Amino acid sequence: MAPHSLHTSRLLKVTSEVFGCKPKYVSFSQRHRNAVAALETINGKRRVDVVIHSYRHRIRNAAGDPRYAPIEAQLAALPKIGVPTIVIHGADDEVNPPQKSEGHQRFFTSHYERRVFENVGHNPPQEAPEKFARAVLDLCGRT
Repeated sequence: MAPHSLHTSRLLKVTSEVFGCKPKYVSFSQRHRNAVAALETINGKRRVDVVIHSYRHRIRNAAGDPRYAPIEAQLAALPKIGVPTIVIHGADDEVNPPQKSEGHQRFFTSHYERRVFENVGHNPPQEAPEKFARAVLDLCGRT
């Protein structure tokens, strides 16, 4: 098996373990393959286990650390957030679609603004650095 195929098969294995399904499409760059290799070697297999558990917990497919149960209970009550906030989305983000934050202003008691960057995917700081920096500076001006 070629190195490319080996890394791709590892990524597919991790994806199916985390989400319980195969991805719709596979387009992994050398950077992604290097990241998986690094995860497996920097801290050994334990690092990969931690990352997989983190994703499982995020989608409520694994229990969290019991030490944080009191904090999780407080957050489950959806307390209002009282600090100025700018939510940033890439309009083309298929991982965390911008529609997910529609109507969330009701959770905030201070300034709330939602910015959706056109032609941007899941990584606005890298894909639209000027717009992202402008949002950060605008937010700093409010605090």
